[in-house]
Amino acid sequence: MRGADLRDAHLIGVDLRDADLRGARLEGANLEGADLSGARLDDAQLNGAMLTNTELSGTDLRRADLREAVVINAYSPDVRTEGMQFAGADLTGSHLIYGGAP
Repeated sequence: MRGADLRDAHLIGVDLRDADLRGARLEGANLEGADLSGARLDDAQLNGAMLTNTELSGTDLRRADLREAVVINAYSPDVRTEGMQFAGADLTGSHLIYGGAP
């Protein structure tokens, strides 16, 4: 699924554990309650995406674009966030920025 175009897709509760989504286009996608643990989302476009209650443990979000995304209550231990863009994102309860791994 590397580089896949999933813009505005409805992926509620989908199981994408360990998926290779590097460079994927997920702008405006609804990933509410999805399991993205261990997924490779480096360089992915997630601006405006809905990631509420999403499992993000061990996810690679390096250089991902999460501007204007909604990431409320996402479980995110050991997430990699170097270079991630998140201006305007709602990160309430997710600990995405200060709870991530190096």
